Amino acid sequence: MPLLIVGLNVLGVLGYDRLRRWRRGIIFGQFVFAAIVTPQDPFSMLALAATLTVLSEGAIQVSRIGDRRKARRAARRAAELPDTAASSVPSPEPIAPAGEVSPRE
Repeated sequence: MPLLIVGLNVLGVLGYDRLRRWRRGIIFGQFVFAAIVTPQDPFSMLALAATLTVLSEGAIQVSRIGDRRKARRAARRAAELPDTAASSVPSPEPIAPAGEVSPRE
């Protein structure tokens, strides 16, 4: 699960904001998974759930760092571009004064 979280973040599918909102559900799901997978021993369930929770929290924090790096890199790229290159919108045609017809090609 933690590797899947990091992989989806690197691909841009899951962002840190979404993971932060889903954190409680992820932890709950891990405890349910641990209860189903382990035998009827509560110690084993808690050990597995705690391990998954720590690893998932680490993956979420790695996603946070990755998102900050992406944002910093995008801001740096935008700052390096001249103002004319940052826009893909073509320059508008000048407006002719009232009564005159502008030549069209």
